Amino acid sequence: MIKLIVSDIDGTLVRDGENHVNPELFDVIMKLKKEKGIHFAAASGRQAASIEYIFSPIKKEIFYLAENGSYLGCWGRNLFLYPMDRKLACALAEDIRRDPKLEVLVSGSKRAYMETGDEKFTRWIRKDIILM
Repeated sequence: MIKLIVSDIDGTLVRDGENHVNPELFDVIMKLKKEKGIHFAAASGRQAASIEYIFSPIKKEIFYLAENGSYLGCWGRNLFLYPMDRKLACALAEDIRRDPKLEVLVSGSKRAYMETGDEKFTRWIRKDIILM
């Protein structure tokens, strides 16, 4: 018996770099939940806020597997967080800063922080993850 369907987002439910799911999918997900008791989880390397934005019409009805698996939650509730050690995160950011081709983007369960002077990159990130 199927209890849960988990799907990747980018390149599966949406075209890479986009934020729009075919609205018919929302109806299918809700029908499966109501008629069969099957839950849905959206899995992605994206931040939870981005997943919530994409699935906004049904955001209260699904689970989110975000940040490449380091976050599991549902609307308004963290179910599992696997944070990186602060010293390791700081050391990683320092290494990234040494390469002029890279940008620092650090995300948590509710916010994302970035260091960049690249306005095009900033607009793309804001569009993608909906910084709060």
